[in-house]
Amino acid sequence: IENAIEKHLSIYNKLMTQKNALLKLESLDKTKIKAIITDFDRTLTDLPPKIVFDKKEIDFELLEKLGSLGFDLFLATGRPFRFIQSLCKKFPGFRCVIAENGAVVYFPKTKRQLVTNSEHMKKVKTKIQKLGLPQTVIGLVSASVKAKYAKKVKNEIRGLTDQIKIVKNADDILFLPARVDKGYGVRIAAQYLNIDLEKTIVVGDGENDVEMFINPGFKIALANAHPRLKKLAHEITKNKSEKGILEIIQKLSNK
Repeated sequence: IENAIEKHLSIYNKLMTQKNALLKLESLDKTKIKAIITDFDRTLTDLPPKIVFDKKEIDFELLEKLGSLGFDLFLATGRPFRFIQSLCKKFPGFRCVIAENGAVVYFPKTKRQLVTNSEHMKKVKTKIQKLGLPQTVIGLVSASVKAKYAKKVKNEIRGLTDQIKIVKNADDILFLPARVDKGYGVRIAAQYLNIDLEKTIVVGDGENDVEMFINPGFKIALANAHPRLKKLAHEITKNKSEKGILEIIQKLSNK
């Protein structure tokens, strides 16, 4: 069903964009935009930060510029919840963060967490931890390993693979509760805050952003985005990552 929806939307968006010359970011009615929902790695950053919050790796001035547009700012990322907690201390401008690829929805101002987990996922996370693979990341709910270890992990958790969701994100493989993805997390957040997703701008680059792009809203894929995402986008930036975000900011601020 998800594949069918994705194919349908890619055709629909292509036809709508060709037919409607006004379906462009700079032509949108800014008064009707309620929120900007954006990915993190390779979107707000040129490269995934290795040293957390090194100013050379995270441009906080860029985040401030994005926040100064006056829209609610949502972050949707595969990063673990502990990373998000630290990030929000450094940059308090996010109204909501969808962490761990949709499994954790966090509201920084109130510290409220909406967590989706399952007994199957808890078993999978325990098995992955016991493998002790290099660069494994264990979150509040999710677990991720490097793609080269995917076969080894799947062999270890066989019998449970049908009970969880497995998502590819660049060179990482994410393991999540069944039916959980960024699109799911964004819908939970929007419902909680009573925000109409039709009145949002969604920005991303990776395969794990596809489900987020299937949601309503004006979708922007960065120049470095995965081909699947570009097919679902209403607009594609000329520039990659941080420069692509600056391009979006300039169009929204009419500068």
